[in-house]
Amino acid sequence: MKLWYFSSVLPSESTTFRALTARLAVQYGGSFQITLFVPACVNAPCECNGCTVHLFETQTDAMLHNALGAEFALSCEMHLAARKAAEDCGMPDVILFSLKNAAPYYTLLYRYLDSAFWANCPIFIEEEPTMTDDGLPFYLLPHWWIEQQKTFCRMAASGIIGAAPDACPPRRLSEAVCAAQDKPFQPSEFPFLTVRPQSPISATDSIPGMLTVIVPYYNLGKTLPQTLKSAFAIDYPSYEVLLIDDGSSDADSIAVLREMETYYPYLRIVRQENHGLSYVRNLGSRLARGEYITFLDADDMVAPDFYRRAIALLEQYKNAAYVSCWFRLFGDAEGYKAYFPSCLPALLLDNMQGPGCVCRRSVFLAYGQNCTDMHKGLEDHEFWINMAEHGYFGLNIPEPLFLYRLSGSSMSAAFSRDPSHYRQTTLFQVLEEKHTALYQEYSTEVYNLLMANGPSYLWPGPASPHAVIGYIEYPPEFWMKEIELARTDAANYANSCSYRLGQFLLHPLRFFKNNSK
Repeated sequence: MKLWYFSSVLPSESTTFRALTARLAVQYGGSFQITLFVPACVNAPCECNGCTVHLFETQTDAMLHNALGAEFALSCEMHLAARKAAEDCGMPDVILFSLKNAAPYYTLLYRYLDSAFWANCPIFIEEEPTMTDDGLPFYLLPHWWIEQQKTFCRMAASGIIGAAPDACPPRRLSEAVCAAQDKPFQPSEFPFLTVRPQSPISATDSIPGMLTVIVPYYNLGKTLPQTLKSAFAIDYPSYEVLLIDDGSSDADSIAVLREMETYYPYLRIVRQENHGLSYVRNLGSRLARGEYITFLDADDMVAPDFYRRAIALLEQYKNAAYVSCWFRLFGDAEGYKAYFPSCLPALLLDNMQGPGCVCRRSVFLAYGQNCTDMHKGLEDHEFWINMAEHGYFGLNIPEPLFLYRLSGSSMSAAFSRDPSHYRQTTLFQVLEEKHTALYQEYSTEVYNLLMANGPSYLWPGPASPHAVIGYIEYPPEFWMKEIELARTDAANYANSCSYRLGQFLLHPLRFFKNNSK
């Protein structure tokens, strides 16, 4: 059998590397042809202790274990290496990951996102009995989120090899692989980290399989042609575009809308007096004819294949209420923003969903209506929390398939200039008041996350644009800068007053020893 083993161990660490390959050769060499996948480095061997060595390129500092961005990037690069090797050399009989970090995350996530490709290839994880204490508090968001990814890996893998109580012994890996191969990977549910009972929803009068693209419009004549061109170019057979003009007053914008109405005869247009974005979204969801809905603001764009891929996942995973993706900024700023499958309590602190989610209309009508009182923002964050409270979660395609325009006049830009920190104070207070029971349920974790990361939100959350996003197209010099920022953040954590006080209370002797150097 062909076994691919993925590890973050660098070949330059000769002692550790040879020990690793020797262990693999002893444990699995009798029944497996082993290929070891490791990050590339200079003068790496092509063969070691009977194991073939495959080097994959990486732009990250794989040894920066305290940087969430490096872990994310390494995880994705491992997945890309596995996918490319499978396409070039054929599928292995089994893939085995070391769970020293979150490295298997993206490969196992894509196993659910592209189940047909990985259907006949079981993926196991090898977990060590003890993990090294790096001295940083568990609730620092980088560490906490890595642990969430490890939990997902344990749930999504075909099995666990190692010292876990329910793990199969290494000598029986062959039997475990054969058993997994006899059951093709065809899951009907996505393994969400948070599971809550789903509240009932009422049946809706919708056209099965149809997607309604809802375009809120208000004085955006300059960008509307680009948006509609994107909307009518999507790769999906059954859809409608519903534009709601929220009382546009600009003469040029009104003229552009009339022109678009003539150019796109299938464009549905509803005109009303100005009521605001939340009202428009709610109205659009009620007027939509499709089983699925999505919102495309009149200054954004979307990749042609996103909606098709999102709906395919919703049709496969009946426990998923919506599908999001990463987005790419354009306009006054460039870059990427990552999002991740929604879970509690992280969702209570950070909006983990992108702006262009594809949602089941029935679920949105029941629990996703925009709060019209939150006219200054976070209205989308509020309905994701409301949906989660009622047991409805979503997942993300980790690719930038949505194009989000950022301009000086946008709402998000206004937030960043708000000296009163309105977003962090008043609006989050509204969220807590609307979902008091949920915040109380997760009060301990929310408190620990806030206290560990400090009142300044050194790391706002798993969806924050930090040293994690740009690995897809960013040049190496970008990564060098981001890695230095990540190192600085790690140092700030370790030197913060709250962390130092906690270390003194928990480990007084070690504290004085470390600070006497």
